[in-house]
Amino acid sequence: MRQIKFRVWDGELMLPAESIQFDTETVEVLIPCDAFGCEGHPIEYDFGNVVLMQYTGLCDKNGKEIYEGDIVETDLGRGVVVFDSAAFLIRNLEDDEYYGFEDFFSLYEGGCYLVEVIGNKYQNSELLGDES
Repeated sequence: MRQIKFRVWDGELMLPAESIQFDTETVEVLIPCDAFGCEGHPIEYDFGNVVLMQYTGLCDKNGKEIYEGDIVETDLGRGVVVFDSAAFLIRNLEDDEYYGFEDFFSLYEGGCYLVEVIGNKYQNSELLGDES
């Protein structure tokens, strides 16, 4: 079973989420100590002011964790990791096609040998070309 993890983009910072608590109009995120150098730090956001990105459970060819919203380089071109139709997919920016991770991942040690995370669409929008 894969590890369930999230990260948070609040418009300025990309932060790991230790836990997430939802209310009717807000989401409270507990940021781990190592992100701020202190004890766990809860931050409350309005739903419209925060983006939650789920960890795919997979790592790229360099061992970096792959999350929704990551921009990846593959042998088929550059793409963005999305969650669609109950699956994590890569939307290729060149032809707007979707590719499943099974097209890129080796079963050897659960790693990927053809995908490299090069940024994310929030902090590195210049990598999207005309998409940004």
